[in-house]
Amino acid sequence: MVVYLLVALVAIGCVTIAEHAQGLAPRVRDALWVVAFVVLLVPAALRYDIGVDYSATMESAGYLGYWQLYHLYATQPPALGMDPGFFLLIRVLNLFTDNPQWMFATLSATTYALVLRACRRISPAPALSVALFVVAGFYFESYNIARQWFAIACVMNALAWVGAKDGEDPGTHPGLHAFVHYALWVLLGASMHLSCLLWLALWPLLRVRMTPRRAVMALAVVLVVAFVGVHVAQLLFSGTRFGLYLDPASSVYVGPAPRLNAIITSGITWAFALAAGHLSGQRLQAGLASALIVCATLAFALDVSSTFLPFIIDRVARYFAPMLILLMPVALSWIDGPRLRRACVAAVLVCWVAATYVQVFVGGQYGVVPYQSVFGERAVEGILS
Repeated sequence: MVVYLLVALVAIGCVTIAEHAQGLAPRVRDALWVVAFVVLLVPAALRYDIGVDYSATMESAGYLGYWQLYHLYATQPPALGMDPGFFLLIRVLNLFTDNPQWMFATLSATTYALVLRACRRISPAPALSVALFVVAGFYFESYNIARQWFAIACVMNALAWVGAKDGEDPGTHPGLHAFVHYALWVLLGASMHLSCLLWLALWPLLRVRMTPRRAVMALAVVLVVAFVGVHVAQLLFSGTRFGLYLDPASSVYVGPAPRLNAIITSGITWAFALAAGHLSGQRLQAGLASALIVCATLAFALDVSSTFLPFIIDRVARYFAPMLILLMPVALSWIDGPRLRRACVAAVLVCWVAATYVQVFVGGQYGVVPYQSVFGERAVEGILS
């Protein structure tokens, strides 16, 4: 726990100083962001056998951890539907080393670089966005679904182009030029996790001006579509890698397993953003803020749908929940009065710290405690054996 506490304090402290200290030279600000990146990266790159996906193996069910996948695809052709970027990464790294640890380091480095890039370039409060990434549990989540988190980080950067038109900065009206940039980010994410392609289909929805009334209607529509659509999806994806997770007869099928904590947190985030916009008189236009409301609506709807859909839907919901890293600073900026705004920021962070402590450190979610590095006794024994 001490390792993670130091990571949080140093990373958040560095970006807070970089963004709010007066008179700092640009080089100093950039250096502080680099320090934050290194602090996030080092424990993730040096972790050993922590995280549910690190070396989890259920070979009878066709599921292997990242450690096993590295050795498998270093010498074997890719399985049908294997994400090309992940396969290419393994093949390139294997030219230099047969140690999968470099794969974890590379994935972590690219993911955190992209997350910090999005926080710094898109968020109205970059330090708060970085703080939310750490204290809201997403940093721990990235230790597990590493490929999907690379895709999530790409989508966070893609959202900068929602609402931009040719020759203009993000924030006005979408154009072909903006869609091309958005699509390139999505395709980069899909190279590591093919499910990221769903964001291409979401482009028209992200362009909609999402008022509170429309958000409530969208929530209801998604719940109805999810209830009916699971049967359609079972037919469409029958025989595919994704279809196995929807087929009750499959060895990897897991029935509905709702996460109450996800339902509560996504519901509160969604309601808070809508309330902040409504009470402040904020009139949303089509653009980043509206798109983030769409993401919050989908996150809440999918979390609720997990009560009747197969567990694989949780992996789809995990694309949308992290967008609160950008949404919460936007919603908090709508609150009038600096004192009230600062109080709300403090309350949000305290609530997330409490929730993450209960989920991760007490409940053992993500399997990241206690922390263990490649220099630990267990790691050395595992490597030598």
